[in-house]
Amino acid sequence: MRTVQIADITLRQTGGDRALSFKERVEIARTLDRLGVDEIELPALRDGKAGVLSNKTIASVVSSARLSAAVGTTEESVTETWESVKAARQAVLHIMLPASSVQMEYLCHKKAPAILELARELTAKARYYTEHVAFSAIDATRADPAFLCQLIAAAAEAGAESVTVCDSAGIMTPGECAGFIRSLYEAVPGLEKVLLGVELSDGLHMASACAAAALDAGA
Repeated sequence: MRTVQIADITLRQTGGDRALSFKERVEIARTLDRLGVDEIELPALRDGKAGVLSNKTIASVVSSARLSAAVGTTEESVTETWESVKAARQAVLHIMLPASSVQMEYLCHKKAPAILELARELTAKARYYTEHVAFSAIDATRADPAFLCQLIAAAAEAGAESVTVCDSAGIMTPGECAGFIRSLYEAVPGLEKVLLGVELSDGLHMASACAAAALDAGA
């Protein structure tokens, strides 16, 4: 019997015009914990001491779920994020880097070789603090397939215990999604040794069907 794990990204996705108050963030975390989600994801720290205090408070009130905190793109951000969530029952450091050319330029202003090296550095730094390290490839479905495989392999070799591939644009049909997952297992040696997850946008209104297809394919 297989186990499906659910990570909730509500808190990670709320910012800017959708910003929540401190009280709202804590209450949402409490509610998700009571609902029994496996993992609650937090955004990268962007608002200084307020963000750190929010993470620390959430870490103190979540009693069952794993708490996955996104880190920034520097080694210093890894350390700061760890200090904000290390008191959680099980804290996860979450590295999120773009995999497609357009997102690499837009989000990080870097080329593929620099992103590959950054993935190794950040994962290794996170692994210094905890064995619970997650890696997400943003916009993975529009990435060059060869580079995506290199990126996933680099994160896994550096110590990530889970890897998530993101269909950020929501462009896949269920059949394409299943084929995509199978192709990763075929192309990345040792991928079966880490937990492979999917994060699917609903641009075509088929995210649920794609998720089911990905699970059938081994995610």
